Amino acid sequence: MKKEDMIAGKLSALLTRRRLASRDLFDLLFFLKQGWKINEEVLKQKTSFSLSRALNKAIKIIEKIPKNKILNGMGELLNSGQKKSVKETLKNDLIFQIRLYLETRK
Repeated sequence: MKKEDMIAGKLSALLTRRRLASRDLFDLLFFLKQGWKINEEVLKQKTSFSLSRALNKAIKIIEKIPKNKILNGMGELLNSGQKKSVKETLKNDLIFQIRLYLETRK
C-alpha cells in the first residue's frame, strides 16, 4: 500500500468509526510528522468529504476527546510516564499537525 493511501485510510477511519480507536490518532500523528501526503481521491471514496472538510472535521472530533479516553485500546502498550505524556500532548500535537498540513498544502 502507498503511504498516501495509508494516511487517507487512517483519516477516513477516524472520521467514520462509531467508537474512538486511539491507534488512529497515534498513526495520523506519526504519518503527518513524517510529511506524508494524503491521497484525496481515496479519502473522498471512503468518506465523500473533500480534504479540507475531512481535516477540519477531524480537528473537531479530536478536540472533543476527553483526556481519560485518549488511551482507549493503547494504554497497555505504554508505561506510566508515556501515558501521562500522551494524555497531555497527543491531542494538541495532532491538531497542530493537521492545521499545518492544511496551511502548507496550498
